[in-house]
Parts: sequence; structure tokens; C-alpha cells
Amino acid sequence: TMIEEKYEPPFIQLYVKQHWDELRDIPAGARGIYISLVFKTWQNDCEWIKDDDQTHRVLKVPPRNYERAKPYLMKLCRLSDDSCWEIPWLRDNYKKVMKQREANIHNGRLGGLARVASKQPLSHIYKDR
Repeated sequence: TMIEEKYEPPFIQLYVKQHWDELRDIPAGARGIYISLVFKTWQNDCEWIKDDDQTHRVLKVPPRNYERAKPYLMKLCRLSDDSCWEIPWLRDNYKKVMKQREANIHNGRLGGLARVASKQPLSHIYKDR
């Protein structure tokens, strides 16, 4: 519906210092591939991207660059038993954003009622309520 389209998952909460500290010693090409993996995973509703002979196409990078970046991705991500790139902090972030999205959709359907219902009178006198 229109309300649900309005509240697409809008952002990834990224703590710049924390990520820069992790990425600073990683070559620029591998950094870019990692960021592509993060963005593509987010766009894919946080379903993990499989590490196979098509991954470079999914990430839109040359196969040679992807192969060179893999040792660095192993430091930044976790390769699951079924060969998927797992990024735990991203999954946590996605769950948080989706929970907020559901609240926004619910409140959007209520329209102005969500704001009105949250307003309580300041008086403690019963008849003023």
C-alpha cells in the first residue's frame, strides 16, 4: 500500500569512527567491495549474499577484484557454513529499523489519531480527563 511504500527501510545506522577503525588498514578496493556487500545485503532485506561464482556479478565488481578482496572480507564478515557472507551488526540494525518501520506504518494508518491518543490532560482531576 501507499503507507508501506512511504516507510521503506531508509537508512543504515553506521558509526563512522567504529567502521573507520575497522576499515582503515583495508585496501581501498576491498573497502569498496565490503561497502557494496553491506548495501546489497541491506537492499536484499538482510538476506545473506552467497559466496559463489556469481557473487562478483551481484556486487557489480570484476571477478579478479572480488577474489582479491575475499581475505579482507573474511576479517570484516563471517562466512557461514552454507557459504554466505554474514554481517551481524547489519542484521541487528535491520531488525531495529524494521521494528520502527512497523510502528511508523501503524501510526500512519491511524492518521492524526496516533498523536491525539498520546496527549493526556495535565490535570489529575478525574472530570478533566
